[in-house]
Amino acid sequence: MQTLRPREWLNDEIINAYSGLSFNSIDRNYNMKLVSTFFYPALRKAISVPDDIDYAAVQKWDLLRNNYDQDHIFIPLHTNQHHWSLAIISGVRAYVAAYPHGGKSCITITTLDSLASASAESQNQRIFLHFNMVLA
Repeated sequence: MQTLRPREWLNDEIINAYSGLSFNSIDRNYNMKLVSTFFYPALRKAISVPDDIDYAAVQKWDLLRNNYDQDHIFIPLHTNQHHWSLAIISGVRAYVAAYPHGGKSCITITTLDSLASASAESQNQRIFLHFNMVLA
């Protein structure tokens, strides 16, 4: 509870608790998955050596297994000691449905970063990170 005091940084447990409560209040007409804050550090560590990717380290997170029917997957990102952002993977279900039939669909990865947005806004710039990933 120390991290809820004024001028304190939010830690992973507070982010997990708040995002979990928020996520549970969302309309369930969409198929969505919220990933723990512990996933991204495990992923970064697993891919830190390009020629020796540790698949077992992230396999336990079960991000894609049984999640092919998800409309959106939300991943909290702790990008440095004091900053949180959010990655949203969209289109997994549409891609999986279109793939066997030769259809065109892509998985979209969007990041939401309030500090980058505020910095860009103060410099009269627009920033919105958006990636399309087409898997073959």
